[in-house]
Amino acid sequence: MHRKNESVYNGCHELHHAYVLDVVQENHNNDNNYKEYNNSPNNNNDKKYNNIKIIFLTSSVEFAVQSYEVKAYYYQLKPIEKGGFYHLLDSVLEQMDKEHGSSIVLRCKTGIARIALKQLEYCEVIHRTLLIHLVDGTVYECSGSLDELCRQLMPYGTFIRPHRSYLVNLEYIKNLSYRTITMSNFVEIPIPRGKYNEIKSAFLKNAFEDGQVTL
Repeated sequence: MHRKNESVYNGCHELHHAYVLDVVQENHNNDNNYKEYNNSPNNNNDKKYNNIKIIFLTSSVEFAVQSYEVKAYYYQLKPIEKGGFYHLLDSVLEQMDKEHGSSIVLRCKTGIARIALKQLEYCEVIHRTLLIHLVDGTVYECSGSLDELCRQLMPYGTFIRPHRSYLVNLEYIKNLSYRTITMSNFVEIPIPRGKYNEIKSAFLKNAFEDGQVTL
């Protein structure tokens, strides 16, 4: 909860997925109220704020236009009907699930990180340290074992373990030869003797299922 006249995000160190902004009119001080809500995360140019959902609650239709200006997910006129509001929250959660897609939560050197699987290019183990490489070049240094990570990711069908020290996202294989896998960032991953056919089959199966192969 935020106190009156306190910015919805100013001073908040934890980024939330959704905000409910309850507009309270006092002494018709609409300009000050609007300035406060106009500091909402969705009006920040930082990409990490882009998917935040804002539900705008008010008893006055005068704030309808302002709700769109702060890029609110929904504008709700008070008084609030309980069942309808719960339905709205379910809609928000469903939309966030679609946007975030499948993800895993890992304990990393910098803290707890949620990583979208579609952003995970490959993982490797170096001197008992688990390194998670994302497609944007970000690298997370995490605790845990590659065996456990494989157990979590293999059911998704887009990951393969070509080498005891590597876990690869099939979506980001750029080239496949008898000796190496070349990833989209041009990192080369060695293929052990006897593993090529297994890796090729998994790669082609994934490509055909995604409609990436044209004969």
